[in-house]
Amino acid sequence: MEWVAFVTAVAFIGAMAFLAIFMTTERRVFDALANWCFLVQYAGLGALIVALHRDYVDAAPLVWVFTLVGMAGVIVSLVGQLSTMFFGVSFERIAVRQTAAFGGVLVWIAGIGVVVLLEGGLPDGLAWTGLGATVVAILLIGLMSRDPALMRGARKPTATEMAFAMLPILAIPVWLIWLGVEL
Repeated sequence: MEWVAFVTAVAFIGAMAFLAIFMTTERRVFDALANWCFLVQYAGLGALIVALHRDYVDAAPLVWVFTLVGMAGVIVSLVGQLSTMFFGVSFERIAVRQTAAFGGVLVWIAGIGVVVLLEGGLPDGLAWTGLGATVVAILLIGLMSRDPALMRGARKPTATEMAFAMLPILAIPVWLIWLGVEL
C-alpha cells in the first residue's frame, strides 16, 4: 500500500502544479493534465481510506464515520472530475460541490489523525501533520467561501490567496509520503 501513498502524493503535487500553470497561462493542456492527476489522486485516496479503515476499525469504531465521510468526498470528487473531463460539465457548475467533497477528504485526514493519536500504530508527528494541514486547508476554504465568484471558479485566486494555499498544498503530499513510509 505504500506505493499507493507515494503515487497519490505525486498526483496531488502534479494536479496542483498543472492547475497553477493553467491559471497563469490559460493553456488547456495544463488543465487536462491537472484533471488526469486529480483522477489518480482521488483513486489513490480511496484505496488509502479503505486500507486505514481496515487497520483501525477494530480499535476505534468511530473510524466508520471518518471512512464514510472520506469515501463520500472521494466519490463526489471522482464523479465531478469525470463529468468535467468527459461530459462537458463546466468547473464553474460543480466548483462548490468539488470544494465540499475535498472538505470530506480533509475530515478523513483529520479523523485518522485523531485516531492515530488515541490508538497509536503510526507516528504522532504524522497525525499532527495531517491535522495541521487540515486546519489550514479548512481555514482557506472558509476564507474562499466569502467570495462567491472564487468558490464558483469564476474568478482566479490572487497571488496572496495562492501563497496562503501553499501550506496545505505542500503539507498534504508530505503527509501522504510519510504515510507511505509507515505503511
